Amino acid sequence: MSQKTLVIGNKNYSSWSLRPWLFLSKNNIEFTEKMIWLDEPTFKPAIEGFGSGGKVPVLVEGELIIWDSLAIIETAIDRYDCQYAWPKDADLRAHARSISNEMHAGFGTLRNDCTMDIRSKHNIDISEALQQDVSRICTLWETALAQSGNQGRWLYGDFSAADAMYAPVVFRFNTYGMKVSSTVQAYMDYVMADAVLARWVAEAKLETRELYV
Repeated sequence: MSQKTLVIGNKNYSSWSLRPWLFLSKNNIEFTEKMIWLDEPTFKPAIEGFGSGGKVPVLVEGELIIWDSLAIIETAIDRYDCQYAWPKDADLRAHARSISNEMHAGFGTLRNDCTMDIRSKHNIDISEALQQDVSRICTLWETALAQSGNQGRWLYGDFSAADAMYAPVVFRFNTYGMKVSSTVQAYMDYVMADAVLARWVAEAKLETRELYV
């Protein structure tokens, strides 16, 4: 099998890059990172050759190019030996896919108002629309944790693609000081204590470029 390269943006800010990076890393799938700094003059010419619509992340394996976080995760499940994929239970798997696709397609206010910024803490006014997004995500997490009977750990017991899809949201909630239930906070604490994710965080904190000031 050809060498794999994951093209990503800044670790402090690129939430979409974090998702497949975490999924591949948790599954011990070897890949090389290629960092393209966001909002830099070099970004556009560097990303154009991948045919990804000018966005990261991109997974390159030989002549195969896969873009979009969820597509990369699904491709990894299809092509590689993934210990962690979707929940094994069919009902939990259906729920995990539903909430992952909702994350992929929705929560526009959260994305716009609360950009991922691992290095910082921000105080903002919580609009009604933003609170609706936060409340909806908390409900999804609490439902997943209740269904799996494993409250406070990974959403469905073992790590899954759903946890990868929501990892950036955990950082957003932490950065912006969102008020959440004890169940949700326990889940967030568990995610942020993960040793693999800690590698991403450590490297994000070493970055000095600022996009949102």
